[in-house]
Amino acid sequence: MRSESPKSSENTFESVTAFAPATVANVACGFDLLGFALEAPGDEVTARFYEDTITREGAQAMQKTQALQSMKGAPQTDHRTPGVVISSIHNDGGRLPLEPESNTAGKAVLALLEDYFGKLDHESEDQNEKFSWDIELEITKKMPFGSGLGSSAASAVAAVTAVNQLIGTPYTKSELLPFALEGEAVASGAKHADNVAPSLLGGFVMVSSQDPTFHTQVPYPDTLTAVVLYPHIEIKTRDSRNVLPESVSFRDAVLQTEYMAGLITGLTTGDLNLIRRSLHDRLAEPYRASLIPGYTELKNAAIRSGALGCSISGSGPSVFALTEDPGLAEGIGAAMALVMKTKDIPADLYISPINRTGSLCIASTPSPSNP
Repeated sequence: MRSESPKSSENTFESVTAFAPATVANVACGFDLLGFALEAPGDEVTARFYEDTITREGAQAMQKTQALQSMKGAPQTDHRTPGVVISSIHNDGGRLPLEPESNTAGKAVLALLEDYFGKLDHESEDQNEKFSWDIELEITKKMPFGSGLGSSAASAVAAVTAVNQLIGTPYTKSELLPFALEGEAVASGAKHADNVAPSLLGGFVMVSSQDPTFHTQVPYPDTLTAVVLYPHIEIKTRDSRNVLPESVSFRDAVLQTEYMAGLITGLTTGDLNLIRRSLHDRLAEPYRASLIPGYTELKNAAIRSGALGCSISGSGPSVFALTEDPGLAEGIGAAMALVMKTKDIPADLYISPINRTGSLCIASTPSPSNP
């Protein structure tokens, strides 16, 4: 038996749109362990109860996806999966699949609904009753692909945030993390939380490589500001991972541990000198720097302009710098942008305080019974 969707219960909506921000992962010394959220850019996802109608744009997008799959010799897939329908994806250039199982947002919501329905089925007096209804997702990409800013994580986080609100907020934000990680695994092949957790929760978040759902938020100085430069070059995640060595020297491991301990302590206590001397990376940056044209010049330009430190965001190609003085941020960004200009590489510049909120619902339409 299919139950009624929870439109008639309190605090539910006809549709909800959520935003999830871009993130900087690794933060120099915190490889796979640390990340922070930006105010912008970010992705938006609208969730609504599926009424068995697909927008014209959604139908056209589905046809385009199927045509591309056919050209590539791949089996054509329907975008309809029980539980989730992706009606349309905006600004992706046809690159993202409409099939929920293969889409970071769709997979994340499927994981959420599986857990939610499982709990309802368990609590039902009639064990033959199955609770299910379908969710329609509309995804709007507002951040670049392959930028090193957590694009796939943002889509997954925005999707579970919107659906959670749509069905009456049965989960806390922290409880949404495992579902968003399922979505992230579609894109990255693993449940890395260093983008997902800060996009969901905001601020600086330390995660565990052993237990993806473990996380703790790290206090930081109120005026800390990020300057992020995204050069318009593509670095495949596979290539970025392949340049890393299988092992590192004992000395590098000790130094990286020192830097990570120093950065966490500096952030927590507001010790700017300690933050400055700790924003270094001995594990990934020495090997990935060669993939980003002018990286050493970018880093030197940022530090000369007053940045506390500068490093690669995630697997690149974006590069971030941190400053405790928002008044210096424009100058740091201009110096970094000038380096790219001299190399004739287009680039986008983002200047942002640390986003304390993470994902949030930005628009909603009340259900008819809750005007």
